[in-house]
Amino acid sequence: MDSCAFKPGGSDEECIRRLARLYDDGEINTEIGHPNTPGDRKKRAATLIFTTELSLNQEQVTIRETLRAMIRGNGKPGQHEKDADHIFDLQMHGGGYFITTDARLLSLSGILFKKYSVTTITPCEYEELL
Repeated sequence: MDSCAFKPGGSDEECIRRLARLYDDGEINTEIGHPNTPGDRKKRAATLIFTTELSLNQEQVTIRETLRAMIRGNGKPGQHEKDADHIFDLQMHGGGYFITTDARLLSLSGILFKKYSVTTITPCEYEELL
């Protein structure tokens, strides 16, 4: 979920709150954080939740740079780079939904889906799918 989706105001604000509650009430986090969960299990769970940085091959670097340029558009270099990298990571893992209220990203939904199997979608649109 894009951080801009959490900005207050707009038609998606209530949807954002409901989606955040779904995440906060998630079964895994609830189970790990439960007071009766033994300390050794909590420690073990902490070691299983991580991200490993992988080196990219040339084709992947090209895809990432293409996404960065597409999403940046006429903006300054470096602008929107994190959004592009999130979308790159999503397509690396088979695609899916990128939840955002950013008009630029939403306007690219068609091409992102066609080329990378990534759909940019508003919080309320995503909530309707649940």
